[in-house]
Amino acid sequence: MSISLTKLAKKHGTDKGPMKHYYTRSYDSIFARMRNDKIKILEIGVADGASIKMWLDYFPNATIYGLDILDLKPKALGIKDKRFKFIRGSQADEAVLDSILKECPEFDIIIDDGSHRPEDQQFTLTKMYPSIKVRGYYVIEDLNFLCESETPKTVDLIQKFMETGEFYDEYVQEYTTKTDLVCSDKLAFFLKKKAKRYEVPQFDAPNLSLLLAYDIDVKYKDFESIPIQVTTTATMRPALVERTFASFVKNLKGVDWQKSTLFINIDPIPEGDRRKVAKVCNKFFGNVVANYPRKSSYSEAFNWAWDQATDEYILNLEDDWILVQPIHIAELLDVFVQVPTLYQVVLRAYGYVYPSCVTSPAILHERFYKLIAGKLDPNRNPENQIHCRGDEFGLKDIPFKRKKVNPGTRVLAYPTDGNSRIVRDIGREWMDSTDLCRPERKAAFTTWQKKSISDQPVNPVYSPTILAGEEGCDV
Repeated sequence: MSISLTKLAKKHGTDKGPMKHYYTRSYDSIFARMRNDKIKILEIGVADGASIKMWLDYFPNATIYGLDILDLKPKALGIKDKRFKFIRGSQADEAVLDSILKECPEFDIIIDDGSHRPEDQQFTLTKMYPSIKVRGYYVIEDLNFLCESETPKTVDLIQKFMETGEFYDEYVQEYTTKTDLVCSDKLAFFLKKKAKRYEVPQFDAPNLSLLLAYDIDVKYKDFESIPIQVTTTATMRPALVERTFASFVKNLKGVDWQKSTLFINIDPIPEGDRRKVAKVCNKFFGNVVANYPRKSSYSEAFNWAWDQATDEYILNLEDDWILVQPIHIAELLDVFVQVPTLYQVVLRAYGYVYPSCVTSPAILHERFYKLIAGKLDPNRNPENQIHCRGDEFGLKDIPFKRKKVNPGTRVLAYPTDGNSRIVRDIGREWMDSTDLCRPERKAAFTTWQKKSISDQPVNPVYSPTILAGEEGCDV
């Protein structure tokens, strides 16, 4: 099993890991699809070389360029790998950046961990973003770094872009949509998306989401919206709950939300007023049934929510996932017609083939959730139990790998194209800004824990490595 990026960060002592920033949680979840690819990476800011060593281990087939204003010798840094190429110079020096682009015109990933000054961050982004390949990433670290500068903070410009779609640089604005950008107060990921103008009747739609919504409206123009049942496990994070439900109400077409019922379990963490979460829910659903347990338990949340549901198909959500592309409920339900043995149609968040059932956004069939409802052990991670304890639930084919079952007959990701990601986890953004975290081993996660009392790194949820293997089946 491949070692996680967080563990590599601890091994090499970079502050991108648990010793300080915990950026590795976000990096691991986003870069996992590229891990074994022959890619080219530029990291601005080499310092002691710790992060370079981490990247060399994490990307075994990558060529990595490092830029730093200091005259650093790779051998002196303890880097002997010929895949690393060092360039001395300032990220604010256009001639230096031109020399890099002359040697390597295109990059798959650029990470700006340089001066952290907003004028340098914005100059480098403007200069280097055109070199990013389509589906590649430009990352800016330490957006909350404090320094005296007359230049507007980069994080403020990015947040404005995410709200309005307007950016200071036209090229970046054209090749990145609001939904292709992930940003916290510390870290920003730009996903480069090839820009096209689509000609459709009555209007031009440079925004892909608008085009998809138009296609859906045409394809299902005679479809009468239906009510659905939604089950949600949540904590006291009303802002995240609102973003989650707002995105689904906007982008999941064909649903009559005012006639739909939400069953939501609201656990008592972090500290706050759970009524605020319920108030948010009432903005989007005609009927809300909320449970307020005294003790937080991730498994008990599913036990309660799935026990309430009665429909043949339900939409299962956690409170920190957003739907970023328009889809139609009829298209999701049609997948069950095409494959009548399915347990789940998972809304795709990752490029890999889903090898087991998940708790992330999905349409669940009653043949799956009704057998599990009320049977999850509150002291064990729910998804881990779903992977490994099928006999105890009456699902004789779980785990698929051990029972020699083709996962595709039980779980399918929508869209089937692995390059199309339609949901995104926003919980890590929140986790970066709080003192709460998950334990390193996924199998151990039943409730949140304090970062201050644990130096354990946090693995990304639904890691392809963990899902594909048998880790945790003995818990």
